[in-house]
Amino acid sequence: TVNASTGEVTIVAAGTTTITATYAGNDEYKASSASYTINVTDPTNIYTSIQQLQEAATSTSAAFQMQMTDIYVTATKGASQVWISDGTYGALIYTNGHGLSAGQKLNGSLSANLVLFNGATEITNFSSEGLTVTEETLSPVEKNIGDITIANQSLPVIMNNLTYNATDKTLSDGTNTIAFYDQFSTGVSLEDGHIYNITGLIVYYNKLQLAPFTAADVVDVTPAVAVEAPVFSPAGGTYTEDQVVTITCATENT
Repeated sequence: TVNASTGEVTIVAAGTTTITATYAGNDEYKASSASYTINVTDPTNIYTSIQQLQEAATSTSAAFQMQMTDIYVTATKGASQVWISDGTYGALIYTNGHGLSAGQKLNGSLSANLVLFNGATEITNFSSEGLTVTEETLSPVEKNIGDITIANQSLPVIMNNLTYNATDKTLSDGTNTIAFYDQFSTGVSLEDGHIYNITGLIVYYNKLQLAPFTAADVVDVTPAVAVEAPVFSPAGGTYTEDQVVTITCATENT
């Protein structure tokens, strides 16, 4: 609450609020107003790792504070989406005008809101104030589909020898599957039954998804089809009369 006479702010609960001071104006001065936003964090909502954020996130948005240590910006899209990871655990920042870019590292104090949205750990009402932002990239790590869990959202990975199923838009290593999603609008098109090596980001939106960063990050490694040796009829030899020669091959469509 705000004391109308003194302007003193009294904290009554955790949350986010905007306080606006207005001046009606007079014969000498024009009317004006000024606003500012404050985040009041529950003392229990103070974290030191993304793992703790993941464990705390619920479908109800809540203010929190976090001491960030070596948190990497692994990807961005548009003006509102940022994927961050510590190399194992990750989250999504969803705030318009965040000011971040892929290839940066974050350290320092963060005050924002935390919510679980479609299974993803999401940070809203983000501001880089209080953070030190430096240039450093988290390199992709080679992973198998079976190694990946929801905890690894926002992790850049390299996955090899994945077979694409066009019916359900999934990639398979023969044992496990993961959804393929063109999150970053690369325009890449996969062919059913082909095998790919993909460098991309683990994205979570109701399910685990693999999203390539660029079209060049999707490499078709499908083996070329071996062609059987042709069979000639009649067999080679010396003939004294005209012969009708046929050539057949056991390989389909040849």
